[in-house]
Amino acid sequence: MSSSQPIYEANVGGGCGGLITNTTHPCTASDRVWASTLLNTAAPITLPVVDDANAYMTAKPGPNNPCSITSGTPPVWDNDATLNLTTYPNGSVPAAFNLTPGTNYTCRATDGAGNIVGQLDWNNATKTLTINGKLYIDGSVYSDNGVVDLYQGSATLFLTGTFTITNSTKICGITATATCDFTKWAPNSNMLIVVAHGDNGSGYSIQMANSTKWQGGFFAAKNLDLGQSSIDEGPMFSSGINLGNSVQVRPLPAGGHGILLAFTL
Repeated sequence: MSSSQPIYEANVGGGCGGLITNTTHPCTASDRVWASTLLNTAAPITLPVVDDANAYMTAKPGPNNPCSITSGTPPVWDNDATLNLTTYPNGSVPAAFNLTPGTNYTCRATDGAGNIVGQLDWNNATKTLTINGKLYIDGSVYSDNGVVDLYQGSATLFLTGTFTITNSTKICGITATATCDFTKWAPNSNMLIVVAHGDNGSGYSIQMANSTKWQGGFFAAKNLDLGQSSIDEGPMFSSGINLGNSVQVRPLPAGGHGILLAFTL
């Protein structure tokens, strides 16, 4: 989408603004919304349906395609060779996996020629997560190390359970000293998308605690909770979004291809 190549139609409910907490105004081309037909109203949108069964079967690494190369303590991808969306609503793996623990781990799936087709590696010394491909954990994941964590690569992490970030932890596609760099992130080549199906007991599939930071994509089958003073940059899909005080929801940086979406149904 550009001024020279507008999309056919844009329906923007609620108007435009620099931050989600700011007063909005009707969108125009000056807001970089370029459309042949621009309407400042939007009909309700149904949350897309995730094909969890296909992701469970084909993810590499995942329950049916375990790691070819391992070290440390990588995730337990599954406990019973069955996708447990209803029998165990948060999956068959009872213990939530710590994405950023205090020790290194490696998990790489390779093809017949030895090429890496999926990867989840954590370097605790550099606080760097190397990610690639489509991953599936029949359980839940959290991060709570309280520091700035950098990820490198592009991946989608599917979870039967929930995803939680606490303790002022920051997970970034690019860093700037003590936080994420919210102006220079390149999501076209560096993107972590978390797709969470579960319920943490309060109706949330994904929960960002107070003062946490995130760069990446979220898809919450239930609700999404953005805690007080959290900063979140990237596309978000959810049945409902709870915004704490002083939350900042940032659009993708200039040059990033995508649209920030918040679905409240």
